[in-house]
Amino acid sequence: MSTHRAPKQWYLSKSETINSFENERQNLLYTLSLDSNFSPFLAEGITWGKKTTTAVLRGFTDDGKDVAEASHLTVQQKVNFLELMLGQIAYYCVIISRNTLVKNSTSIQSIWKTIRQHFGFQISGAHLSTLPRFTWNPIKDLKFFTKGRWPLWRIYCSKLTAHPTMVT
Repeated sequence: MSTHRAPKQWYLSKSETINSFENERQNLLYTLSLDSNFSPFLAEGITWGKKTTTAVLRGFTDDGKDVAEASHLTVQQKVNFLELMLGQIAYYCVIISRNTLVKNSTSIQSIWKTIRQHFGFQISGAHLSTLPRFTWNPIKDLKFFTKGRWPLWRIYCSKLTAHPTMVT
């Protein structure tokens, strides 16, 4: 009989790469999915409310009569299981405030997004505008490179020949 053991967990440090973060994320998802009480919260598209003084139940309701009695959960059980799961994630992600993950998260995707943003792993089209723009202004550039800088001009021209896509 084979048994499944969760891989050893490690803590996220202050300096993570996208690869180390993704490895930790997958490891943590696997570990959490081994507990059947956590698996409903790990599914894609499942959301819950932020925990506030007026919304301590996070928008959950008791399971209806259509749910089998063996798997029937009360609203308080759902909240408890969710907060246990969020506490586990926060335990391994000590670099982000526990309240941010436990009280302010609204889905498992929002947790990963928060962590990615902390490390600067979020990539969007907005970042493309910060890339340098390479342009060729023949008059301005020719004046710069020909004022006693002939060796630089030759180096620059050799790079243009090698990489014609840099000239727009």
